[in-house]
Amino acid sequence: MTANFKSLTWKQTNLVVFTALFFAVAILIVEIAIQVISTKNQLSDAQQELLDSVEQTTTNAVWSLDDKLASQTLEGIIKVDNVGSAVIELDDGSLFVATSNPTEKFSSAYVKLSQSLFGDLREISRPIYRPFYFEGNKQQQLIGTLTVFYDTQKLTNKLFSQLKLGLIATLARALLLTLVLSVVFHRFLTQPIARISEAIDKIDPDSPDENLLPMSPAHKDDELGLVTSKFNQILLQFSQTQNKLRKMATRDPLTGLPNRTLLLETLNVTIQRSRVHKRNFTLLFIDLDRFKNVNDSLGHAIGDQFLARIARILERVVGDRGSVARLGGDEFVILADEIQTPDQAADFVDKLLMQLNAPVQLNEHAIHPAASIGISIYPDDGDKAEDLIRHADIAMYSAKAAGSNQWAFFKQQMTERAAV
Repeated sequence: MTANFKSLTWKQTNLVVFTALFFAVAILIVEIAIQVISTKNQLSDAQQELLDSVEQTTTNAVWSLDDKLASQTLEGIIKVDNVGSAVIELDDGSLFVATSNPTEKFSSAYVKLSQSLFGDLREISRPIYRPFYFEGNKQQQLIGTLTVFYDTQKLTNKLFSQLKLGLIATLARALLLTLVLSVVFHRFLTQPIARISEAIDKIDPDSPDENLLPMSPAHKDDELGLVTSKFNQILLQFSQTQNKLRKMATRDPLTGLPNRTLLLETLNVTIQRSRVHKRNFTLLFIDLDRFKNVNDSLGHAIGDQFLARIARILERVVGDRGSVARLGGDEFVILADEIQTPDQAADFVDKLLMQLNAPVQLNEHAIHPAASIGISIYPDDGDKAEDLIRHADIAMYSAKAAGSNQWAFFKQQMTERAAV
């Protein structure tokens, strides 16, 4: 795990949080716009209703210059929500009556904000006309003006108090949505990916098909399931390719028998087991006599068929008592781990030669095989794989020197003669 590793769950959570906050802010801005428009429309309607409701009383008070009635009217006006003050002026512009509510102090920024939002509704005026028409003339006579001033800072404060609750509710919904989505993403996306990552760590390069990635039932028909399926196909194909390569590296391509590499591996394992269990085993080195004559007289194609047939004969004779390998050319090795004594080895070799000496029919040709066999026994003739093979090879040459279809046990003197 690298030092800068960041969990997908953490990244998803961050993404969901920022997305939720973005939409929360966007929704809040829309709510503010809607609320401001709604508040302005309500205020405009309320202003007209207020002026309509006091128009008659105000007209009577101004016409009769009844300042007491005018003051009472204005006192009633400033009790209306968001009204800051009210003024009645006469037609010559002189102040008749005025009244106001105590004002709160707000910051200059707040004042500018309220001015921006409700500046066009900060005040409203209505002209006051004489309560009856002039005789012979239907033109109205202006006798005064009623002006109502609204406390927009107070209105803004009230609006934002309402929006504050909306913001808290929106953030709470965003937080809840984030929590729910994080849990859902973790269970249905991050967890399966984490399990896949753990399964990848367990893949054995030598046997990749033994640890396929787990397929989550919830993702069988989606992209994650497709990726898992494709990766498992790659593992299976890689395993098949690896098996083919291993077979090519450890098997003789002509006979299908183990080659020298696989023989050494098998021999080393057999030595370890025999050392633990204190058992002996026998190694036979076989060289076909006159094989060169078969190749020269009948051709290499018949020679290859002959070698393949000999391989099958050796496998049939050995059965489950050991294994057969081809070192190359006409040389074969039998690892007989069930044969532990020289007497058993001698009996086995006699039976083997009887089987090998039977004529082999290849197309129209009848070939009479013969072989020379060298025998080494573990651990008397060596406790290492290479030593056992080399000593059996030396014994085989000793047998070949004695004539065709001969066999010989390895003896230390053979090594001494070979060194001369």
